[in-house]
Amino acid sequence: MFADSDIDVVDDGRSLLEQAESAGLTPENGCRMGICHTCTRRKVSGTVRNLTTGAVSTGPDENIQICVSVPVGDVDLAL
Repeated sequence: MFADSDIDVVDDGRSLLEQAESAGLTPENGCRMGICHTCTRRKVSGTVRNLTTGAVSTGPDENIQICVSVPVGDVDLAL
């Protein structure tokens, strides 16, 4: 899931930020509510849903806010 770190996790329904932190990663973040964009990372592949807006992101190589995004299936994230 976290391509740059070679760390794979099983999705547990939490935000990508929370899952990354549970895996021992320390991604930069700020508000944790999707306002400041500090946590923006590149989604290499897969689908995510934004918890704030409900928008679904399916395209490769898109920037997403990991504090408010949850995976929908397998996701590779540049982190």
